[in-house]
Amino acid sequence: MTQVGDYIVIPISELQPGIYILQLYIDNKVYHYLWEKL
Repeated sequence: MTQVGDYIVIPISELQPGIYILQLYIDNKVYHYLWEKL
């Protein structure tokens, strides 16, 4: 488990390293979107 900034990345599978990276990217976009709305 690796902490990246305010995010905690939990790898789903060693065979699919791109999945949680993509999820992290999406969560980051949503986070910034909500932050702009505040």
